[in-house]
Amino acid sequence: KLLRFLVDVVMFGAVAYDAETRRVRHATHEEFDRLWRSGMMKRQAAYKWMGRALNLPPERCHIGTFTADECARLVEFVRMRLTGHPVGEQRP
Repeated sequence: KLLRFLVDVVMFGAVAYDAETRRVRHATHEEFDRLWRSGMMKRQAAYKWMGRALNLPPERCHIGTFTADECARLVEFVRMRLTGHPVGEQRP
């Protein structure tokens, strides 16, 4: 874990020192993991999908380095993917 932490600091400079950022990233990961835990897609495919959805290169597809805005966008895309409906859209 220490090595991963150091890699994140050097590569992204985005370690969450404050509790709110850690909470948002954790909640985002829980939501994202539903894609592969549900069997909708394999884990590796879910990460590839994340990159396409957020227009990020593979090396940036690490929720632990996301900003709050990136987390919010990912959660919205995940919910749309899981439900087939845009967030906030009324179901028939």
